[in-house]
Amino acid sequence: ISLGLAVLIPAAYVADLGLRLSLYRRLGELSNPQEVEGFAAELIDRFGAMPPETKTLLEVIKLKIEAKAAGVHKVEVGPKGALISFWQNRFAKPDALMAWVQKNEGLITIRGDQRLFYRRAFDDEASKLPAIGRVLATLRKLAA
Repeated sequence: ISLGLAVLIPAAYVADLGLRLSLYRRLGELSNPQEVEGFAAELIDRFGAMPPETKTLLEVIKLKIEAKAAGVHKVEVGPKGALISFWQNRFAKPDALMAWVQKNEGLITIRGDQRLFYRRAFDDEASKLPAIGRVLATLRKLAA
């Protein structure tokens, strides 16, 4: 997921490099939003209030979990919107996807390369995460 946002655990927050790498490994193993919330609580207990970059990192992890459930391979966000690629260029329920695209004509399109384009100008950085989260949640429901 490429959002153009800082997503990291800064050295000023967790000084020990080995511990930071261990935390990143653990993050990669999380498989549901509840686990991410538990991880966040642990970080706060051990290191204090999270810096914005770490909060964003945890939100991106939640998006990745949602993307995986939706069959999404890649999300690239730019100034005009988001480009979403599906795993092996396939979607679990293409008929449901096409109905959703038609219902949201002008906002959602499918390009010739089988990628979905979500047309939206992001006015600020903070609007990216919730907007992409809503699209991924919809795709997950459509794929189920």
